[in-house]
Amino acid sequence: MNWLIISDDINESENLKTLINEKFKGSIIYSFTSDALELKSSFEIVEQISQVVVLDSHDNPSVTFLAGIFCGRKIPVYAAGRRMENYLSVFTNCNFYDDAKDLMAFLKKNAKNIIREETKTSAFAYLFENGIPFDADHFSEYLMIDKDPKKAERKKEILECYLAAGLDINARDKDGTPVLNVACRYENLSAVKWLCSLGADINAVSEDRGYTALMDAVWKGNKEIAEYLISQKADLNTISKEGQSNLILAVGADRTEIVQILAENGADPDIQDGMGMSAYAYAQLFKKKEILAILEKYHKE
Repeated sequence: MNWLIISDDINESENLKTLINEKFKGSIIYSFTSDALELKSSFEIVEQISQVVVLDSHDNPSVTFLAGIFCGRKIPVYAAGRRMENYLSVFTNCNFYDDAKDLMAFLKKNAKNIIREETKTSAFAYLFENGIPFDADHFSEYLMIDKDPKKAERKKEILECYLAAGLDINARDKDGTPVLNVACRYENLSAVKWLCSLGADINAVSEDRGYTALMDAVWKGNKEIAEYLISQKADLNTISKEGQSNLILAVGADRTEIVQILAENGADPDIQDGMGMSAYAYAQLFKKKEILAILEKYHKE
């Protein structure tokens, strides 16, 4: 974060710098008095500033003009000293406090929220400046696996930027597919783990097929992703739009290892689809002996 402090009180300015260094680690701090000639040089760094503090300045046209520039750029301006409210209240991004002590108490108490908002603003600006649309469809494109380590790392950075900018972890693409499901369809295990660690709804159902993330992993035949989702307590007996269960999907696609994993963890082999057939019944009908042997243990007469 880059802070601009405008203050004629050296002691208060130094106290504020100490607080900023303590609560907003890594910040760069620029400090000027309200003198018109000195403030003139601050215009050279306007684009670098993300937070502004004005400590009890008199009605100064230069300060007012500078505050207006920052408010126009939607940069927060914190003004300590109620008399400043008389000439800065026209700016919507100005926040007013009785004195420097009151302001510093606010910054100390709300540091985490301020950092969060600054991170969000910076991340969104980065996407915008690089021509990257802020929506779930484009986020989903970056979930595709890239074998080039540098490109893969770049994709990860952009994905993190999306979430920092405020994209919902449970966002859906234009077809109504949750981004976690998209990661499963791309068979991107690391992305699946990452999204789950951030709180993605593991049992969200896609609007196109009515699949959960686990069903997408089963459909793709990805044992590693299926095992991981099961370890994260994914629902094993969800029914798709076509009335298929995870086990029915696995049996139909001859995913023997996945059938074993599902059955061992509690998937029901007797749930029927729209045709009145179960995973066990399909295994019998199509004489899938190896799969049938697995399901026999869990089939109820």
